[in-house]
Amino acid sequence: MKKLVFLVCLSVFYISGFGQASVDIDKGDKAFDAQDFQEAMYFYESAYDLTPNDPNLTRRIAQTYRRMGQKNISAEWYRKTIELGSTDNLDMLYYAEALKSLAQYDEAIVWYQRYLEKVPTDTRALSHVRDKEYYIDLYADTMRYQMKRLLINSDDPVMGITNFSPTEYLVSAIDLERLREKKGSDYLNYLDVYMVNITADAELTDPKRLDKNVNSKLHDGPAAYCAKDQTLYITRNSESKGKDIVDKTLKIYASKWNGKNWSAAFELQFNSETYSNGHPSLTKDGAFMYFVSDRPGGVGGTDIYVSQRLGETWSEPINLGPGVNTEGNEMFPFISADGALFFSSDGHAGLGGMDIFVSLARNGNWQKPENLGAPVNSTSDDFGLLYDKGLDQGFFVSSRSGRGNDDLFFYNHVQIERTLLAGYLKTNVPKLSLAGERIRINTINTGMVTEQRLDENEGFKITAEAGDSIAVYMMNEEYFDTTVPVLTKVIDDPLLDPYVNLGTQNVNLTKIPTFTGRISDYSSGGLVDAKSKLQVGDTKSTLNAEHTATANSIEEDNQELAQAKEKEEKTKKSAVIETNYKNAIAEANNLMGLKKYDEAKAKYNEALAIKPKDDVAAAKIEEANRLQADANAGKISFNDAESIIDLNELQIDNIQFDYNKSYIREIDKQKLEKVVELMRTNKNTKLLIKAYCDSRGSMTYNQSLSMNRAMAVQGYLIQKGITRDRIQSEWYGEQRPLNGCEDNIPCTEEQYEVNRRAEFKIVAKPR
Repeated sequence: MKKLVFLVCLSVFYISGFGQASVDIDKGDKAFDAQDFQEAMYFYESAYDLTPNDPNLTRRIAQTYRRMGQKNISAEWYRKTIELGSTDNLDMLYYAEALKSLAQYDEAIVWYQRYLEKVPTDTRALSHVRDKEYYIDLYADTMRYQMKRLLINSDDPVMGITNFSPTEYLVSAIDLERLREKKGSDYLNYLDVYMVNITADAELTDPKRLDKNVNSKLHDGPAAYCAKDQTLYITRNSESKGKDIVDKTLKIYASKWNGKNWSAAFELQFNSETYSNGHPSLTKDGAFMYFVSDRPGGVGGTDIYVSQRLGETWSEPINLGPGVNTEGNEMFPFISADGALFFSSDGHAGLGGMDIFVSLARNGNWQKPENLGAPVNSTSDDFGLLYDKGLDQGFFVSSRSGRGNDDLFFYNHVQIERTLLAGYLKTNVPKLSLAGERIRINTINTGMVTEQRLDENEGFKITAEAGDSIAVYMMNEEYFDTTVPVLTKVIDDPLLDPYVNLGTQNVNLTKIPTFTGRISDYSSGGLVDAKSKLQVGDTKSTLNAEHTATANSIEEDNQELAQAKEKEEKTKKSAVIETNYKNAIAEANNLMGLKKYDEAKAKYNEALAIKPKDDVAAAKIEEANRLQADANAGKISFNDAESIIDLNELQIDNIQFDYNKSYIREIDKQKLEKVVELMRTNKNTKLLIKAYCDSRGSMTYNQSLSMNRAMAVQGYLIQKGITRDRIQSEWYGEQRPLNGCEDNIPCTEEQYEVNRRAEFKIVAKPR
């Protein structure tokens, strides 16, 4: 009887709890629909206390955090939703997006791939999995810019900026004049448009709110000023019969400037009561307006449209199409004076949240958008860019950690000294990989020649300088035409990017192999006689090749192999000389890249001893002398420089990196924050950075990976306000391990990790 009573009471409690949870969920849904996300979260969390195993509820919580702009927190709730047996494919997509906001890119790509198994055509996921290391490229862009958060920012958000005159800008923000602080009032809770002045050091000052002809009682902005027709185009909440209506619909209004006053804002004719239009930007001549809309028939959530001016009216808007728009959201377009379209998107491959992209028009078609990379883009939302090509500088808004929800930043481009080129070489023969194949890289304008093998992904990486002309050749004479380059590239001058992704180049075979697998054998360094191995029963061949040739073809191929071996013997002596020469040049080039000029000159002299009349080595010796002189004139030596602050004493030692990765781990950001604070406190200091890899991977690959790590650290510090001139970065690949873990020496993962590091010194800044 007692047991029965207990079960009845438990059942009543369960039904009662479940009923209360349903009531809370309904209340939460109403608050969510009204965009009162704080209220919605209160009711959802109350329901979660009663029914924690409901994936429909955890999804609601995840969506609420997502709509609040807190994707990093939403990650945990999407994970719970999936673990509870979610059947909604979008949970995987949004989980991947949330992981990006935590800089967990490798894990995010895993979930993009799982989502693609269910929805194989979604471009949001496809753009991320096409190049699984895309984020390395974007973080390499940290050297392209220097930036700062403006002093005008407060605890209230900024939403956009537009030009007005050479010394004045218009900023859309909440309470930019700090009236809430001055008057002790909280009535200024909506976006307004303010006039500001710009100082010589790119700070914005003296904000003045525009009058009621521009600013209504609800949100006004972002806005765009067109000097051609002296009109300000404003994003504004809907109005009806002179009274503001609080709803989800946005419209574009216009207010004309007569030199003294603004006219009453009037509505553009393509607005609607059923969908939104906003975020206008006009071409320099005022002939076209680009804006955002969620009108029916679009590609995704919000798309970018263009409308042409027709006298005093505007044409029917045209969607820019899937080249620009995705299934996600494209917003905040800005069309520059030279016709480049900048915009923000969460649908193209990015670093997290909304990233800023640029697309150029070619023959009437918009080209594939290019991500501006870090530090302009971050793991947070980055948007509202305004760029002046003549001054090569601009502004943008970001929700990255700061004093407010969305802060205004200034940025400009910096001169880049060298770039890293990365690409892939593949063949269209099914199941045939070029991994391990030798390639020769000629820098035509300097005569420099280097060799390397394609990595396990059939990729290669090389460094180059402005104006270099690069040609890449295959070196396997049996299967390729070694006299014709498979890829050529002329490097921009001046350099625009420290990392250039050359993409995938298809390589033609002059002889099609009759087996599948890899053409090269890593162990022997030459062509594998896969047929002979299979013929004598070597079923454990490292090529794992499948052979289906007939006995006659096997015999023919064996004869060809014998002839090849005979030819190899005849040229062996000359080949040894050529190999020794090329090895000396390659090693010298590597030392040059490491800025070890004395050691490099010694190796170039070795090459000269092998080929006394070689012009390449002689020219490189002269170059080494010049670079060494330049370096001695202005560079601080890491090893010789004396630290003026003992970082070890402050528990700021090296930071480590994950295997084959260059992003900053969360645990190490705490150390870097201490470094930032020391640099801010000690203004007359300079930070020296040295980055390394473990011994796994090729020397060339590790050299570029260590450069990415140095740039990731440098970019993080620049984002925090440390200027570029106070940072000196060096990278050494797998050189100088701390514990003897060199090539061919087996080590534990913990031992390898010690060598995947960045070292620091704070020294006195040269006067």
